[in-house]
Amino acid sequence: ALIWCDHSDPALLEPFEKANDVKVNVKEFEGTGAGLAIVDQSQPGDWDVMVIDSIDVPRGVEKGLFEPLPEDKLPFADLFSEVKMDKSTVVDGKRYGITEKF
Repeated sequence: ALIWCDHSDPALLEPFEKANDVKVNVKEFEGTGAGLAIVDQSQPGDWDVMVIDSIDVPRGVEKGLFEPLPEDKLPFADLFSEVKMDKSTVVDGKRYGITEKF
C-alpha cells in the first residue's frame, strides 16, 4: 500500500492484518507527486492500493497506472452519496477510486 505519511496507524493496520492473516507492506510518501513518482518507477503489481487525492485519479488513469475497482465489492451502502466523488473517481464509466475516510 502506498500511503500518505500520516495514514499508517498500527491501530488500523494490525486488526486488519490479524483478521485477514496477512502482512500489509506499507510505503509512505509525502504528496501526490511523490506517490505517482514511486508508481512510475515500480513494476506492475508492486502496489495494490494507493492513497491519492481524488482529483488526481483521472490523471493516474490516463497514464495507465490504475485498474478499475469491482463496484459490487465496495462498501457503498456505508457511504453518503456526497462522498462517493464520482466526478473524480469514475472515468469512462469505470470506478478507479473510493473515499478512504470521511
